[in-house]
Amino acid sequence: MSQPLKSRASAAPVLLVMTLVATTARGAANPRGKATARVGRATVEIEYGRPSLRGRDVLDLIEPGQLWRLGADAPTTLRSEVALKFGAKVIPKGKYILLIRYLGPGLWSLVVSKRPAGDYDPASQVAEVLMRIEKRPTITEQLTIQIDGQTSEGSIDIAWGHYLLIAHFSPALH
Repeated sequence: MSQPLKSRASAAPVLLVMTLVATTARGAANPRGKATARVGRATVEIEYGRPSLRGRDVLDLIEPGQLWRLGADAPTTLRSEVALKFGAKVIPKGKYILLIRYLGPGLWSLVVSKRPAGDYDPASQVAEVLMRIEKRPTITEQLTIQIDGQTSEGSIDIAWGHYLLIAHFSPALH
């Protein structure tokens, strides 16, 4: 009779973990998005959470100079199988966190980091590049990130609200 009690007692932690995992998976309020493109010899992939505006204005959500988590829920990640060049800065192949910095009216930068926004310190920054901004007449309700790939150059295009933010990159030549 003591044997069934032992197996029930050892199963309890497993059931608790399974319940927490299922609850966490259901608790994510925002759908996940994925963008993948081939740029030169590089396959570049971004995974991100897709928050909705729900009547908010992007510029009301952030202060000038503030570093912002790009996306929602889990950090937005950039993965490349080859080194990439953003402006003059080369980032080694691998997986990184993408953040965004609002510098002031009409000025945004993309930050490539080793750490998420909540755990960020300047030493974790791998690159920061100014983004081109386009104001659009239509609203993109849900954050959308795309990678526009060409044969030798690509861009990360971030659309949300009335804004399209664009960061150019290319595979680094060795």
